[in-house]
Amino acid sequence: MSIPFLRFVPSMFPTPAGSATRWSSPIDSVMGRDGASLLLSRVLQMANGFALSLVLIKKFGLAGVGTYTVAAVATSALSMLCSVGLPYSLPRESIRDPERNSVAGLWAVLLLPLVGVVAIAFGCLMARRPGEWIEIALFACGGYFLGQINVLNTLLLLQRCIDRMLIVPLFTFAGIVMGLFHNGSMAQFAVILLIARAMGNIAVFAGMKYGRVSVSSAVRYGVSGLKYSPMDVLAMVSEQAAGLIAAGSLPRTDLGQYGLCQQLLGAADTPGWAMVQSRYPELVRTPLALSRHLRQSLFRISFLVAALLLGVGAVLGRYVYNVPGFFAMMAFLALSIPSRYLTNFYDQLLRAAGCIRAGTQLATAKLVGGVFVFWMLVSALGLWGCILASVLISVALTFLYRQRALPIVNGRSLRLGGGQDGVRAGVE
Repeated sequence: MSIPFLRFVPSMFPTPAGSATRWSSPIDSVMGRDGASLLLSRVLQMANGFALSLVLIKKFGLAGVGTYTVAAVATSALSMLCSVGLPYSLPRESIRDPERNSVAGLWAVLLLPLVGVVAIAFGCLMARRPGEWIEIALFACGGYFLGQINVLNTLLLLQRCIDRMLIVPLFTFAGIVMGLFHNGSMAQFAVILLIARAMGNIAVFAGMKYGRVSVSSAVRYGVSGLKYSPMDVLAMVSEQAAGLIAAGSLPRTDLGQYGLCQQLLGAADTPGWAMVQSRYPELVRTPLALSRHLRQSLFRISFLVAALLLGVGAVLGRYVYNVPGFFAMMAFLALSIPSRYLTNFYDQLLRAAGCIRAGTQLATAKLVGGVFVFWMLVSALGLWGCILASVLISVALTFLYRQRALPIVNGRSLRLGGGQDGVRAGVE
């Protein structure tokens, strides 16, 4: 699939018979075919997020967006927990693709009971009005399906058929449209969205081939992936602690504005995320050969994305959301885009090199320092404290991650302690 002229429209014209070459778009040349397909899937997911925010504002107001923003904390946590590190461990396992698929499918079933318990407990803890707990819990359950999407992305990248993931956002969009025309409560809307997400994931799992694998082996592979969990959990807690602090300090309307800002910021992260994610298997094999080129490409693209974010923020703030000061907030957040791209790159590079201890130490520093800065600024400045803290933390993290990952980029041995960090990172 080719993506011409940045329009993300699949080419419908096959290569002529006997042709030795195939036309490729500028995006294909930078990201590769799999990266372009993964980017398209992610863009569709972000478009769904934008459509969802519009529906929430139209049907339930900024307070409804605030409730969804609270639920997003648990959604992110469950998406991390429900992938159990499989996107990082399965590419390293010497098993066939059907066995990998079976491992992922088994863990998807085993994790189901955890989802309801976590979502309901979080909803009861964070609700401010009668009935809000069920709305928060239902939206939070979507994190389970997002976690499985992360696993499926890795499996289909390894099998060179990532195009199949395009069906997932289509189901989600259908659910959003159905919810728009359904005259029901916010909880009923959340149920419709949850069913649509489930159907999208089931459709992808149903189209995969499976091999025989014992339960004990599947559990062992999952446990192997859990060694990456401390990094994920600490990073997730540090990010979602900001949301919890904001939820406890801001009115639901202000929290809704912050949620809209975070949604656009997440959309801006998409091109960089897709570039790194699509190259992760290659980073595992040859980190030195790819890392310098990938870092330069990410840095250049980040400035283009920041400029686009400014334009989109201006239009949405004035003509769609009608939120005073929205463009100013997005202008500050756009300053953090290059830092966010580089931090994600260095983080994935450390994972690919097997430097788990280094990643865990950095995630711990991110948690401790991030929570302190965020709490201090939000307490003093409210909503604008959230914005300023996000920018400052992003810039500081880039410098910290760069110092740890620079030996890999420069082709030197990376010895940061015992255990997994004794790996030479494949660069010598």
